Amino acid sequence: MDLTLESESVYEDDGGLINRTKNNLKEEGALDQVLSSIHTLRKGTKKVNQFNGEEWIIAVPMKGRNGIESSWAYSGVANNNLYPSIQLDFTNGRDSITNPASISNKEAEYLYSEILKSIRYF
Repeated sequence: MDLTLESESVYEDDGGLINRTKNNLKEEGALDQVLSSIHTLRKGTKKVNQFNGEEWIIAVPMKGRNGIESSWAYSGVANNNLYPSIQLDFTNGRDSITNPASISNKEAEYLYSEILKSIRYF
């Protein structure tokens, strides 16, 4: 299981999690390959407390069984340190090809949603 939570001030709006991910994959020439190898469970806007963000949850092939990768991001407000970007990434499999998922998908979805609910502006 891996969990990453990042926050940083932004200079300009990057278009959000979904557009940023697609653009990065397109630049690497991997967009079609990646999109054909995953199954999207949920994708779109998701408000978490007062943050209007985006979420993308996918099923990914893992040894033994499929796992999930969950991402949620709030783009922040450009040039405003009081409203930085926030991104949460959570997966129940670390090395998805050689190791099985460490917890079930149901447990992973529960942990992800509980951690997501804890993100607040102070």
